[in-house]
Amino acid sequence: MVVDEEVDVVKQLKSYLENDEYEIIDVKNRREAINRMETDKIIDLMLINTSKYSNDTNAFFSIKPKTKTDIDDVDNYLKKPFTKEQLIKFVNDKI
Repeated sequence: MVVDEEVDVVKQLKSYLENDEYEIIDVKNRREAINRMETDKIIDLMLINTSKYSNDTNAFFSIKPKTKTDIDDVDNYLKKPFTKEQLIKFVNDKI
């Protein structure tokens, strides 16, 4: 699942990941994500747009639903901008 309001970013992520055989659910905000998690029980990984990584840099925070994830662990963040290869490696490492 990808959680981001930026339509172009979501399209890019979907394009990269679907070409690598991942099925992507995209939502605009955390509330929609929660609603989808209630209906789609099988979500392996969530990428959530955040600025927590750095005050001046956006990133995607990765979390596996139903597990504890350390929000202070920099390994759980994919800093924007990123390449297709960086995204694929990041997702593969998290799943």
